[in-house]
Amino acid sequence: MFLIVTCFTFGQNTGQITIKGNFTQLPQGGHLQGIQLYQSGCQNYIFVSGSSNDFAYYFVAKDINDSLYNLAYIRKMLHKPFKHAGGFQIAGHYLVVGIEDDVAKDSSKVLVYDIANPGISDTVPLTVILRGGVFKESTAGAVGAMLKGDTLIAAIASWDATTIDVVHFYFDKTTKCITTQKHIAKWNMSNNVGWQAYQSINLYLVDESEILFVGTGAKNGEQIVDVYNIKPFTNNNWQWIKTRSPGVDFTAQSLRYAGGTSMYNNKFTVFATPAKTGDKEVKIAFQVID
Repeated sequence: MFLIVTCFTFGQNTGQITIKGNFTQLPQGGHLQGIQLYQSGCQNYIFVSGSSNDFAYYFVAKDINDSLYNLAYIRKMLHKPFKHAGGFQIAGHYLVVGIEDDVAKDSSKVLVYDIANPGISDTVPLTVILRGGVFKESTAGAVGAMLKGDTLIAAIASWDATTIDVVHFYFDKTTKCITTQKHIAKWNMSNNVGWQAYQSINLYLVDESEILFVGTGAKNGEQIVDVYNIKPFTNNNWQWIKTRSPGVDFTAQSLRYAGGTSMYNNKFTVFATPAKTGDKEVKIAFQVID
């Protein structure tokens, strides 16, 4: 039984969700990057991260029905040079996202938000990590996250996902606030056969000794979804085994830009958008993978 799931279900294995709203509020430049679903009470939400010429942001939409959402708000996170928000993940009611200087490519920040009450609890991040010093290696183009007990575990991918840093965030059991963070491990993934420049990465905790890692992206027009089985927590030496690369078929959307996954009843749902929104709507495609 998977310990972290999303409560969303769909009536079909492929389809499209339309988000309506005034997207002219978004600045010029950049593109959409990460997609995650979230449920608070009886309300379903979609979170989408993006970059621009001026600032990094995510926007949040609330559902009207399974296929139609309304834009609820836009959250500005950081201004340039930290204007490029990457793929991200929601674990429990925590959103973990990396924002990089995509021009100098030598620094980034990782932010953790409490989204238990979207629009209210996420006005400011709970904590911010500054990463800097090494060209491309200190960026944060994609971040995966999961909860293991009272620990929030984040996997931070650098430029083209060539390296991954693992950081643990620890919570105060009484206040539920993040008290400390600790860098646990770093891996160079360039020698991992079949590894790709993933735009979005997601982690799913299976049990105490197993994690599923899902990376999405695109290469030469081909949509990429790779699933790895990871055996972790032994001297921080994780063993990565690619178990499958299920095909997906998106047309107007592409995993080259915004991508993300959710899991329910042992099935992955993969999401993709076009590079940019329209003025009044954006369409998110999804495909369920057994």
